[in-house]
Amino acid sequence: MNTTATATATPAALKEWPLWEVFVRSKQGLEHKRCGSLHAADARQALTMARDVYTRRQEGVSIWVLPSAQITDWGGPPLAARVER
Repeated sequence: MNTTATATATPAALKEWPLWEVFVRSKQGLEHKRCGSLHAADARQALTMARDVYTRRQEGVSIWVLPSAQITDWGGPPLAARVER
């Protein structure tokens, strides 16, 4: 699916698409940083949309996208408090 489909999609259709988290590595950076999220039908469309939305001025050299549903957070105490001594 191409990005022109996103321009004609209804708001209800956009909400049915999965939510994707976007991570971009800048030219000077060594790591990817989360820069936002977007709704897309699949990974390829998410990458295309992320490139268009989050790297318009060519500030990114690498983009990762992953489904938000795949992110797991422990949400417990800080890591230092979890390490057994």
